[in-house]
Parts: sequence; structure tokens; C-alpha cells
Amino acid sequence: MLSGHESFKKVMSRNRFQAIRSSLTLKADTLSGEALSSMDPLHSCRRLLDTIGKSFAEIAVPLGTCALDEASCRSKARNRAISFMPSKPDKFAIRFYCNVGSAGPYIHSIFDNGRGNLSPLSQVERYNHLHRIFGQILNTSFNSTSIIDKSSPSALWLCQLVHQSKLYRSRDFGRVVFCDNFYTRPRLAEKLLEISDGDIKMTGTCKYSNIDAIK
Repeated sequence: MLSGHESFKKVMSRNRFQAIRSSLTLKADTLSGEALSSMDPLHSCRRLLDTIGKSFAEIAVPLGTCALDEASCRSKARNRAISFMPSKPDKFAIRFYCNVGSAGPYIHSIFDNGRGNLSPLSQVERYNHLHRIFGQILNTSFNSTSIIDKSSPSALWLCQLVHQSKLYRSRDFGRVVFCDNFYTRPRLAEKLLEISDGDIKMTGTCKYSNIDAIK
């Protein structure tokens, strides 16, 4: 996430960064209880991930264009959170969904993809529990008549993108989010425009299998 970033390289050498990283040890949170630990495969670093996610969202809010994509954390551990994707450089890794601003670039929102998480809470509910900015929007936006299922990945992506609009609305021409064909979905674009009150528009290539998602 930080290694190789131009701004980071100016303040810390690569060897120094790797020496610090190799000394970091994440241990399980003994206060979370055995039941919660068994449900969350990332329970040993959950507090760190939550702190990073909240800090990124509070420090700055991107304007203009941004991109929705995934970030991979390579790992050789045996963990339910690890997924195998042969087309990626990091084939075995923990995947995170990221909303990245074009200036910088700056990661405004980062959240794990929930693989292997057995918690009764959906990804959207866990995201809102961390940031607490949506309130009743969750109930009205993901009701029984919603075009997006509350338990789907699209619902989490929607919350990540709308998050920046709720914190700071664009005053000029609104925001545009660029996606590849994995994230570009007509239903998501339609709901994004609705919940953000026209502040966020989506641009990207779309898979043929997702075209019929529009009603």
C-alpha cells in the first residue's frame, strides 16, 4: 500500500520500511471473545484495519474523478480470507475494495471483501458500523424493492462511493468514478446517481452479462 509511493519514498528508505514491516507482529484481540474470533478470519488485525479505514476517510475527501478497484495484500498464511486469482500478480492474497482519488492518488475508502467472514452482519452493515454516516439511508436504500441486494458486493461499493459525497459534496460538476468491467454495473450506476442526488456518475466498460441488469 505504501511501498513504492513517490511521497513515501521521500521520507523513508525502502530498506528502513522493510525492516519495520518485518518486525511487525499482529496478535489476536483477546477482548473480542472466542466466538467473534472464529467468525472473522481477520480478527487478529481487525482493529488495525478499522483504524486505517477511519483515518483515511477522515483526513481528506477526493473531488473530481476517482476509481473503484481492488488492492491485494499478498499472504502465504492459511486463512479463510485469502482468495486465489490466477490472473493477478499476487495470486494468493487478501483482497480489499478501494475508492481512490485521482489527485495524489489518495485512498479515501478501503474495506476487505469479506471472504471467509461468517458474521451475521452484511458487508454494508459492517461498513456503516465503522463509519456511522448513513443512518436511515440503509433501511430506505436497501429495502425489499431495491434494485440492489443489501448482501451483494455492489451494496458495499455503493456505500464506499457515496461516503465521500456525504462528507463533502462537490460544488461544481460533480464526481465521476471510473471502473473496469468487473465493477461497472447498470444497477449500481443507477442507484449511485439516486442516493448521491446526482453528485456521482459512473463511467466504464460493462460486461454483456451485466447489461440486462437494467429494468
